[in-house]
Amino acid sequence: MNGHGGEMDPQSLERWILQSNDPSQPTAQIQAITMLREWSLSSPREVVIASMFQVLDRSSEETAQFYSLGTLGRMALDETERASFRQYLLYRFPPASSTFLRNKVAWILARFLWEDVPVRWTTLEHDLIHHLSVSQPALYCKLLETAMEEFSAAVIREDPNNIVYDEEQSFLTNSSFYSTKNDMRRVKDYFKDYINEYGEATGKQPNDTETNTLAHRLFDRIVKVLEDCIFILQNGNDAKGQAMETVGLALKSMRQFLMWIDLSHADTQGEGVAQPKAIEILLYLLSISDYPAHIHVLVFQVLREWNSGAQSTHETALLSDHELHVYSAVFEQIHKANLLPYNVESSAPIEVVIEVAKFVDSAGQHLLTVFVIESVKATPEIQVNADKIKSALFQALDLFFRAFSYDDIDVSAAVFPLGGNLISEMEKHASLQIHLPQLLNVLYSQLKYPADFSYDYEDELVAEEMAYRADLAKLFGKMVRIDSNIWLQFVVATAQRMEGISKAPTQEVEVFLRLLYHFCEGIRPSPGLKVVMKNQVFCSLLTALHHSDIADHPHREVLCLYYDTAVRYHPIFITNSGNAKVANTPLLSRVLEAMSGTRGLLHSHVRVRSRCCYLLLNLVKQTAPVLRPFVETAVFGIRGLLSNGDYCSTLRPDDSLYLFETMGILLGKTALEAEKQRGYLVEVVTPHIERVRQEIAFAVSTVDTDHETADLREEMLASAIAAVAHLSKGFSKPSDGVLAVLSDSVHVVLSFLQIAPTSELVRNKTMVFLQRMIVTIDNRVLPEMPQFLSLLIEHCDADDIFFVSQLFNQLCLKFKESSVPTIDGQLIPLLRKCQQLVPTQGNGKGQPPHICAEQLAVKKLIYVVLQHIVSNKATSVLVSPSNVGSLESILETIRDGATRVQDPTIQKTCLRFFRELVAQWLPMEPPGDEVDLYGRGLLVFTLTHLIPDVINCFFQIQFEEKDALYSRVIHEFANILFSTRSHLQVVEGDRSGLLFNSLLSSIERMADSSNGLKADVDRFADTHSVPEIQTWLVESILGMHKRTRSKKGLP
Repeated sequence: MNGHGGEMDPQSLERWILQSNDPSQPTAQIQAITMLREWSLSSPREVVIASMFQVLDRSSEETAQFYSLGTLGRMALDETERASFRQYLLYRFPPASSTFLRNKVAWILARFLWEDVPVRWTTLEHDLIHHLSVSQPALYCKLLETAMEEFSAAVIREDPNNIVYDEEQSFLTNSSFYSTKNDMRRVKDYFKDYINEYGEATGKQPNDTETNTLAHRLFDRIVKVLEDCIFILQNGNDAKGQAMETVGLALKSMRQFLMWIDLSHADTQGEGVAQPKAIEILLYLLSISDYPAHIHVLVFQVLREWNSGAQSTHETALLSDHELHVYSAVFEQIHKANLLPYNVESSAPIEVVIEVAKFVDSAGQHLLTVFVIESVKATPEIQVNADKIKSALFQALDLFFRAFSYDDIDVSAAVFPLGGNLISEMEKHASLQIHLPQLLNVLYSQLKYPADFSYDYEDELVAEEMAYRADLAKLFGKMVRIDSNIWLQFVVATAQRMEGISKAPTQEVEVFLRLLYHFCEGIRPSPGLKVVMKNQVFCSLLTALHHSDIADHPHREVLCLYYDTAVRYHPIFITNSGNAKVANTPLLSRVLEAMSGTRGLLHSHVRVRSRCCYLLLNLVKQTAPVLRPFVETAVFGIRGLLSNGDYCSTLRPDDSLYLFETMGILLGKTALEAEKQRGYLVEVVTPHIERVRQEIAFAVSTVDTDHETADLREEMLASAIAAVAHLSKGFSKPSDGVLAVLSDSVHVVLSFLQIAPTSELVRNKTMVFLQRMIVTIDNRVLPEMPQFLSLLIEHCDADDIFFVSQLFNQLCLKFKESSVPTIDGQLIPLLRKCQQLVPTQGNGKGQPPHICAEQLAVKKLIYVVLQHIVSNKATSVLVSPSNVGSLESILETIRDGATRVQDPTIQKTCLRFFRELVAQWLPMEPPGDEVDLYGRGLLVFTLTHLIPDVINCFFQIQFEEKDALYSRVIHEFANILFSTRSHLQVVEGDRSGLLFNSLLSSIERMADSSNGLKADVDRFADTHSVPEIQTWLVESILGMHKRTRSKKGLP
């Protein structure tokens, strides 16, 4: 090496490259990487280019060649350098023996294609078609596949023209590394002959059907490469391995071609014969069963892309005989190779069968669409074609049912789209309904889980099986819409086939319940549940189910699905007796008994217990008005479970909360006597809280580490708080006894929060509890709220400050001015806490977007809290001894939100604050001395700061006249102007006062900015309502922007 910044001889450079790729000597490898990086960074680009080119040309080591290709491919080469490099790769670089080298060469040539075609690569057609496809057909196919991927995937990237310096990869440039949208359009247009080699438009239109374009010629050459390779394979040449690899590459490039260009207009004579020839080759490749599986996979992918092109071309036109022949030939070949046999697995690899199913789905949808179009036409010549299409469609449907019933969910799911379309068309075309019985039988069979299915919900394969059946259920819902009576008869027949449902096979029972559960989803009109519950046959089926011994079935999933079905069709448990609703006791008692006994809440499996906790809650919610006869028994049973620590330890936290909520509904919504409500509530709450206290004490005395003790304590406290919150959900209008119990629980929860105020879990559950108590016990929660708020504000963080602010808002909404003593001492601490939690990162406008979003979110909390205070008449808190010193700061904060935050939602909130404040502090008659002092200050602030700043803001923002959000902002500001002017007229008596002139001067500045006419100010003075002021504001703002654009020479 001649110094770090000098030229390095090829041998030394090659040695360093090889060493940098040798992991067996880590130290030497790191040294080589460092030396190469330092050399590439310190050497002139011309030296790097020349040295890399010498290594590429002289080295026989593929590793060195690959490194050189990668480096040169990433560098910013000028037009001359690219042309020389391109010529070298096309004509002098030896055919790559390794796939990775060939792929790298193809990648570089594709980059040059985007960069230089057509003007700077005028020999493209000769270089690719006449030379490369002959000398290196594999590289030709790989180059086209790489280039076509940009077309089909639409990989659009930015187009920076500067050189990007990267220490790891020397010089990089996106101008020769990435394609852009303009590159794509230019090359596409050249391939389609929309522009010539000079980049000039040729006048050809997109709807022209010429088949001699460059794209067609490139495609023709791919077909020729395929023919040559097949000839080699047929004649047992020594190059069979290379030929098979080239076949795969040719198929991939053909697939990519068909993704973006329509080649379906090709004739069968002269130019453009390649497509029919290509179809012939594809059919031949399918006929050779000895070819590798990936070849057959690619063939079906190419056929699917061909079908997509044909479908887009013939959406309204007739299918040609050639296309129908192709469909029939492919279908025949699928039958001949037995790729989709009935009731047995295919001998072909599964990836081939999946691709076959995808092609059948695509072709079937196309044929079905054309069949539907043709069926509405009545001319004789069209009828002949329609018969051919119908024949091809029925061939496709035969394969569809084979795929649909295949014992692999990937194969079966591949034809779901065709199944859905077929069902939809059955509603309109009776001739298709002959397939209904087969469709239902296959669906019924596929709904069954395998006999050895594990129902392990953490297993990915199990999740895929369940998702597959969820999609089947959607198809069943579509089928029900066609004729619900047919499907109901099928479900009834399914039930009748099972004698002794508790002893029936799990698969049979599970499918029956699944069909029953999803039946209402297909009933129209919506909601299907209400409609289906009027069907006597369906209700009789439900009644028979509940009277059966299904709850004794041994499989847990049958139990869960049965309980799900029972809850979904809960109206069966309620009957009408005159004008009153009463329980269907025989049915409801059986279900409640099953769900609360050893087949439900006491089941040995955790999933059944968990589902029953949730489903019992939902059943109680739906049937609460008729549950009075069952309350004592249910309460006694659930209370026993909740007081059993061993049982509760087997439940998930959410499950125990479901039970508490169920208890609350049973006590609060079943017309239970007030004294009994209180007694049962005490019996539930008191032992629960006492048990939590004992468990905390026990944990503290037995757990070894302070950290584990804290975690256990926090979980127990949070669980106890959440339990009371959920229990209270059942009481909308609690009796005095219940109010007393829940009020006592507020003291307990406060003590729990005091134990662990730093726990986010405890704080979150406490805030949920308080939100419930505000609704449930009304003003009885207020005495302890200051202590709650103080602890929550002190210890909250960015994750839960939102919920603390929500408590403030809820207090103001619920209690109005009565909330002032509660929030008085906590307002300023809350605002300070919000300011502390505003994330900061640097200064100025260079902050990352996520930081700006977080800052705005926290600031919005401040604005919303203050707006709620004023809107709910709790305004006196702003001038209390605790907060009056911060009043000016508060006004400035809200003013900044209205004028400096470019978010119309926040601007509206802030202006709403001032609108309400002006209405309350600037009355239409002279106020008292003290209030007048604050009103006078607000008036001065409004006239000298708020109005001018808002006007200036309107002048600067990009105002959209028809934007609903900005219209609301304008509306709020119009209200402020109207209220302020009205107050001034009352207080000062005429329009000559100083303050009124100050208002007019602000308006006049806006008028001068819009059109320079003082008459606009007079127009404002003559407005008499808020709508008139709002109209004037909109017109004035638009005038300002129009004048600004005119000054800049913009339209």
